Amino acid sequence: MWARAAPAIVLLTLASVARAEDRPLELRFQTLFFADNTEFFGPFRTGETLLGAWARAFVTWPLSDHAGLDLGGTGRQQFGSEKAIEEARPVLALHIGSPASLLVFGTRDPGRATTALGPDVQTPHGLLPPLQIETLSFERPWEAGLQWKGSTDSRTHDAWLSWQRINTVAHRERLNAGFLFEKRRNRTLGLAQAHVVHEGGQLSEFGAVSDSFAAAAGVGVDVWRRGESRLSIFAAGVISAYEPDRSRAGDGIRGGGAFLRAVYRRERLRAHALYWHARDFVKVEGDPNYGVIRRDGSRFPAARDYFEAGVAREFRPAPSLRIEVSARVHAYEGEADYSYRVLASVDAARILRPLTSQSPQGPAKSAASDRSRTTRRVRINGTTTAAEGPRCLPKPEPLPPPARSVGSEGGH
Repeated sequence: MWARAAPAIVLLTLASVARAEDRPLELRFQTLFFADNTEFFGPFRTGETLLGAWARAFVTWPLSDHAGLDLGGTGRQQFGSEKAIEEARPVLALHIGSPASLLVFGTRDPGRATTALGPDVQTPHGLLPPLQIETLSFERPWEAGLQWKGSTDSRTHDAWLSWQRINTVAHRERLNAGFLFEKRRNRTLGLAQAHVVHEGGQLSEFGAVSDSFAAAAGVGVDVWRRGESRLSIFAAGVISAYEPDRSRAGDGIRGGGAFLRAVYRRERLRAHALYWHARDFVKVEGDPNYGVIRRDGSRFPAARDYFEAGVAREFRPAPSLRIEVSARVHAYEGEADYSYRVLASVDAARILRPLTSQSPQGPAKSAASDRSRTTRRVRINGTTTAAEGPRCLPKPEPLPPPARSVGSEGGH
């Protein structure tokens, strides 16, 4: 009983503290409905249908102009599952900084899955699909750890460290870490990114200590622009290092590949085509269609190619609602398959209590403001006057009209 009531008690406590400190609370709701179907019959990736939704609701308590605390909860549901909720987790995050440089300690944000247009760019952190598969945005929307991110008109960066499993006597820990850096200038884009998945720890002797690392660097350019339409080309080189068991150094696999993608974009329509050529590329959490490990565990003996083309269309029925429909064709090793995806995301926020005006006139004015908080307004003969304590004596001059609240106009 207490466990169920704990979130409500904490939220009420935060509300009372925020009221005492004269700061606003923001309630935010984020959800993603997903229907993803992959018809894969080749040797690398298994076809599957993912149909469900995840949602998170949390309150942001601003500690200052550059720090805040998020507190709430998140849950994921798989439609048709025997479980009502596949996974339920808390949302607890401390964020310090500004949009250009923000440190997050705790639960990370959902990433680009709710905003990026195109199925090939919807990985949790915006990594290339050989490094991290995009369906993790549906199956593992919750991550917690440390994150340093930021975005300006000319650059974007994201560095993180998060745990999927802690180290115990029964099993080893599992974590993933990575970084992404993008630099934009006129029509060009420079990109560098890396990702590692590690399993290990000293508390347990069950299972192997393993590492899977990959890094990519590339350049993109807009080769054609006209109004809202543009055609861009991006090329990157990718390397990988896979150690399935550190105690057996001879089992390690080193590989690499070349990634080439062309994108046509016009307003809310996007079409892409990509080509991948690699040898001995292995990446845990990467899209298996880019790797050399078959579904039966065997290793593809030679260099291999992969081709993909797709189209995506975005719809905006409401300012906080985004719908995307996409379809792709996949070709590799004499196999031709297809997939399609429908996404609907909601990102809405509401100020629970507006900011009150703060006086810039120093301590004397602030002291007067503090005294005025104990003053109550009453109406005598149609005139607004002030009364303190139990008495209600009219003052010679009426009070000025109340100051306009900072957050009272405009929507959030």
